[in-house]
Amino acid sequence: MQRLQTKLMTVVEYWARTILQNHNVSMSHIALLVVEFHGVYKVLKFSDKFKSATLELSDDREKVEIKSITAHSYIIADTEPVKSGIHCWRALVNKPSNNDWLLVGVSEKREFSNLSYKEAFGNASTNFYPKNESDKVLKWSERYWQHHNTANLEMFQKRGESHIDILLNLDEGTLRLCVVPYLDEKHVIEIYKVSQSEI
Repeated sequence: MQRLQTKLMTVVEYWARTILQNHNVSMSHIALLVVEFHGVYKVLKFSDKFKSATLELSDDREKVEIKSITAHSYIIADTEPVKSGIHCWRALVNKPSNNDWLLVGVSEKREFSNLSYKEAFGNASTNFYPKNESDKVLKWSERYWQHHNTANLEMFQKRGESHIDILLNLDEGTLRLCVVPYLDEKHVIEIYKVSQSEI
């Protein structure tokens, strides 16, 4: 899939460069748009095994809804675990209000408790995870994952429907998250020191 996308990007960049010579347009942005809408992707399904009972699946396990908001919940995508390389997923999320709390990230493929957000690499609101609750010497704010950039998190906090891209690079130990189409450096979250043993 990744090779096909790279090939498509190369072809599109060539034709865009040929057609739009001497125009102040980034070829990589044009190529990204064409590839984006070409349909070179696979829609992930969610696991009916690794999820909280408060979550309901529909649309052939491509859609998750909360039955009742009484506590934290978790769900894992139904995909093979990854141990190396670069992997990318896109999640369509809908937050009915600005106060809704949602962590987007990566974790091991296994059963968790409903409070498993502490064990995943990701972001929710203004906090980064995993969270160290066992070290009581640390201040509360220091218990959150400290290895990340200082991206603008405003787009992650807005209510409504949005696509979130999740780019995991296990070779470099990084996780990048962004709300589409805000792909510029100041809006992309980057989390460092992501351990493959924990995914």
